[in-house]
Amino acid sequence: MTEEPQENPFVAFESRMQEKYASQFQAATELMRIADGLFNCPLTEPLHKVMRFVGRIVVNSYGAVIALALSGYGNDAMKIVRSIFEGTTNVAFLRLHPELVQDYIDFMFIKRWQLYQTFLKTDPDCAKRVPAASIDHMQRWMKNISHRFANKNGDLRNSWCKKSLRQMAKEVNWEYWYPIVYTRASSIVHVDMDAIVTQKKKDVYEIEIAPAELFVEDALKESFSFTFRLLGEFNEAANLGFEADIEKLGHSYISENARRKMVEGMLDILWENYGDPRATPRFRLIFINIRAESHGAKPHKTIVGEDALEDYLIMLGFTPKNAKDWIKQVKAETSVSIQNVTISEQYAAEYERRF
Repeated sequence: MTEEPQENPFVAFESRMQEKYASQFQAATELMRIADGLFNCPLTEPLHKVMRFVGRIVVNSYGAVIALALSGYGNDAMKIVRSIFEGTTNVAFLRLHPELVQDYIDFMFIKRWQLYQTFLKTDPDCAKRVPAASIDHMQRWMKNISHRFANKNGDLRNSWCKKSLRQMAKEVNWEYWYPIVYTRASSIVHVDMDAIVTQKKKDVYEIEIAPAELFVEDALKESFSFTFRLLGEFNEAANLGFEADIEKLGHSYISENARRKMVEGMLDILWENYGDPRATPRFRLIFINIRAESHGAKPHKTIVGEDALEDYLIMLGFTPKNAKDWIKQVKAETSVSIQNVTISEQYAAEYERRF
């Protein structure tokens, strides 16, 4: 007897993901269409050209996330989500600080010089193979630009920007997303203990391996969110005229996600530091599921900054206008209780007590 050929688990998994996350892939198709239109627009400003190049890389990485997610490598897809977050943060920060665009470009020569210095110390034979013309070229560049990248001790810093990525994220009002997206994905990149725990199977002490749904939904949603944000930043900065397409995609994406499993409840928002008018507003959010038993203190979420709160409310499903109106009311009354709020199970889970 001949054995029946077994179904390839990756083929079966991909088919299931295509069906389960059909709306995500439809949104991805439209996002790619918008990106193609944006990237084919003529540009003259250095800032816009840099934004376009970074955008190209991020959109390509978004495609890689989709490919990995479909194959059940959600944990590895999150490593690319980390890169997408960093690229999008750089673009948003440069839009706020166009005077730093040349630093962003020129730091390439600092990195090349630092690599050459490493070769001189660790592999002199390799350093000898660098052409004299290339060394002369690097030296001339270093003479002209090194002072812009020196710290107070005279040493060259390790980044084009004096601020850390966390500080840049805070300045573009994405501080809330830094620990959720970047820090968590960094654990997976660095394979620390948190990465081991989060990639463990539910009932046994073993790592979940592909094909698996672990991190698939997170990777798809987070990569879409920040690729979408980058394209919006690029469109607005360069005034490319794709506002209607971007807004339509944003609304349809929110509406489609709203049709997924939802939880009804009440959302309380408290302005915690209203007594200090000079401080960046800090808000405490509590979501109470009306169908769940509730005893004792409620888990809460803290969000810093009005823009971050607005982004979060929109992510939950509020319209931009409603989000702004509720924030105005919180600022006027220091707290507000929003009745009859429906949010996805994914976000409601953030307010559940964990033992």
